[in-house]
Amino acid sequence: MIVEFLYIIFSTFFIVTSFFIFAVIMKILLQGLIAQYHSVMDMKVKLIINEFAQSHLWTVDAARRILKTNLEQSFRKNLMLIINLNKNLKLDGYGAVKGYIIHEDTKYDNVFTIHLDAKLSSKEMLSTLCHELSHLIQYAEGRHKTYTFNNKKYELWNGVNYGPKDSIEYSKRPWEIEAKAMESKFVEDYYQSNNAQ
Repeated sequence: MIVEFLYIIFSTFFIVTSFFIFAVIMKILLQGLIAQYHSVMDMKVKLIINEFAQSHLWTVDAARRILKTNLEQSFRKNLMLIINLNKNLKLDGYGAVKGYIIHEDTKYDNVFTIHLDAKLSSKEMLSTLCHELSHLIQYAEGRHKTYTFNNKKYELWNGVNYGPKDSIEYSKRPWEIEAKAMESKFVEDYYQSNNAQ
């Protein structure tokens, strides 16, 4: 009777221990798969390699940090950002500019290119990058959209049609007002995160 009792206790202990070990192994494997899934699904930030790339590698790190802090992961899934630095940057209708963003026309709705003037100081470049990242967030979240009708580009902001592009003064565009405010916040956040390291 004692032998049977000991057998039952030993069997129960063996089953519980085996189950516990199995659960721990499955948890470790599952965490690895989830991490791998998120690394595949998470955003990619790339710098176009040219004569200015080597001295501006920090822009990739800055963009990653700012987006991870300010853009929900669901909007970062499969997002691709390309950063391109060029001298004498110009934009049609505006002339010389510090930077601008293009929401690329691809079969995927999540590819963006930020163009920056390579002649900017690091401080100016960070501010310009932050401003354009604010626009990226607006586009990624679906709050700012553009569409073309009869060869004219129209602006939608939070579901409101603001008419043809450039029909509203630059300083009065709500997406620009927000981007200017967010630019300052992102710059401050970036400097604070650098100091915390």
